[in-house]
Amino acid sequence: MYKTKQKSRLLDFLKSNMSSQLSINEIIDGVCCDGVTGKSTIYRQISKMVEDGTLLRMHGEDSKSVIYQYMGEGTHCGEHFHLKCTECGRLIHLDCHHLENIGMHIQEEHKFLIDMKKTVLYGICDNCRKSC
Repeated sequence: MYKTKQKSRLLDFLKSNMSSQLSINEIIDGVCCDGVTGKSTIYRQISKMVEDGTLLRMHGEDSKSVIYQYMGEGTHCGEHFHLKCTECGRLIHLDCHHLENIGMHIQEEHKFLIDMKKTVLYGICDNCRKSC
């Protein structure tokens, strides 16, 4: 029951910040303020959520840091590429059959299986390009 409350608190925090990309410290600060939820519990839960696709793990702007974004339960982030705007930070789920073909080509011709959960292409979205 105790672990269920901690996991529920983490999920509530992530859901309330669904459109944000958060560092591990921001997640810990947002969840551990009650003095009950421990950092090790947060790390364990985050690892499980990344594995099941509920939470997307990406590199931060400096490429050394790591950020997380809640994707929701039942999402299929392991089945498509992602685009991230370097201007506004928006993450776009890219369900595109052309990229599926690229993924299959890479697997068949180059014997390399792409991990879609970790595949993020960086650039500038249309909205940010138009506002320049």
